[in-house]
Amino acid sequence: AYSKAFGIGVAECKAYIAETFDLMEQHLFEPKHGLYAEEADANWKKTTYRSESGNLHSCEALIAAYEATKEARYLQRAVLIANNICNRQSGLCHGLVWEHYNEDWSADMSFNNDSDALTIFRPWGFQPGHQVEWARLLLILSGYDNGIWFVAKARYLFDIAVKQAWDPIHGGLAYSFDPDGSVCDWDKIFWVQCESIGTAAMLAVMTGDATYWRQYDRLWRYSWKHLVDHKHGSW
Repeated sequence: AYSKAFGIGVAECKAYIAETFDLMEQHLFEPKHGLYAEEADANWKKTTYRSESGNLHSCEALIAAYEATKEARYLQRAVLIANNICNRQSGLCHGLVWEHYNEDWSADMSFNNDSDALTIFRPWGFQPGHQVEWARLLLILSGYDNGIWFVAKARYLFDIAVKQAWDPIHGGLAYSFDPDGSVCDWDKIFWVQCESIGTAAMLAVMTGDATYWRQYDRLWRYSWKHLVDHKHGSW
């Protein structure tokens, strides 16, 4: 939010961007692993839980900070996080991005929520929505950094997510799938379809592969029919 505000001329927000980065640097960034811890209490005592999700959204925020300020440290950190999650950590899990990790960043394959209310936020299994969301961030980063792996990895994450999660009977992308590739949660969540539509369009434009436009159209048809609120707007 600070980055977007600064980008439209709210000059004082530049200091808040830096303040937020420095605060996370002091209390949450773990140099040994090159990633952020997920959470801490009021005294900044970190829990042992680690996740890709917090790092995904930190990477997204860092890209926004770089776009607004052009300060290299934000881009460098975004690239570091993306590389560590999408290459190093995914190397532990079939090349895909697993959700949950232990304090030493080993994959926690047995993670399960104690509360059903948290399941949507910390589900077990691979989340197609996060695979395609990482793909989108990699495509954005490819425009700012000369890493040759961004687009290839983005295609891999998107292609596998859609292949494993598409519902051949009812349409739409499922919420999560098992390490063996079978779907373990057939719920259709709006943001998963939304992220996939945007990423499919970016891949189509950047690669020239018309397959992604067909994915884009298929996702839109499903979403338009089942998820878009045609009376009140939104999804």
